[in-house]
Amino acid sequence: EMQTNTDFRKFDGILRMVLDVSDRQVEKIDQYLAGELADGKLVYGMHVADTALMTCMVFSLEQSEHVHFVDGSNGGFAMAAVDFKRRMSQLGTG
Repeated sequence: EMQTNTDFRKFDGILRMVLDVSDRQVEKIDQYLAGELADGKLVYGMHVADTALMTCMVFSLEQSEHVHFVDGSNGGFAMAAVDFKRRMSQLGTG
């Protein structure tokens, strides 16, 4: 049920996600995104954490009406937003 009831929607056209990857995969992802940023194709923010937090909002357990919100520890999405805004500012668009 966790996968089915985990928040995944993009309400504002911006993709946000928590990934469970190795340190090497983090490096590869960051290299790819940095290359896309350098090419002017996107702007991104990233925050790397050792653990994640999950909050479950329950409406009805009997009917499986609940949603999970997953975020990285130590600031998670908020810290990624700070990183995103820093990059936007460096481009002169923030």
